[in-house]
Amino acid sequence: MHNFHFFGFEPDEELRTYAEQRLDRLLDLSPYGSVAVALLEKTEHGFRCVVSVYTKHGPFIAESTQYLADEALVHVMKTLTSKIENWREARTRYIRGRPLPPILEPVA
Repeated sequence: MHNFHFFGFEPDEELRTYAEQRLDRLLDLSPYGSVAVALLEKTEHGFRCVVSVYTKHGPFIAESTQYLADEALVHVMKTLTSKIENWREARTRYIRGRPLPPILEPVA
């Protein structure tokens, strides 16, 4: 299981569970064999969330600082979901014989 790491505060059980479930769902969308590093920390400007998903096709990374912890988490997860879905669309086009944009080529 991939866990969120919380710094500067102790999340309630609801936030902890929500964060871990969102991360699990994100990894279900990710390329096979992906691993994630996830951080949610309290800062003087609010809550900073950083999630990095590492794959053999390259990393998918998003970061957000928001006033509320759940807002930072949702923003990051939406951004990463969009990035991964765009990668999947491009990969599907490539598999069907259409050229893959250079930014989405596999990492050697």
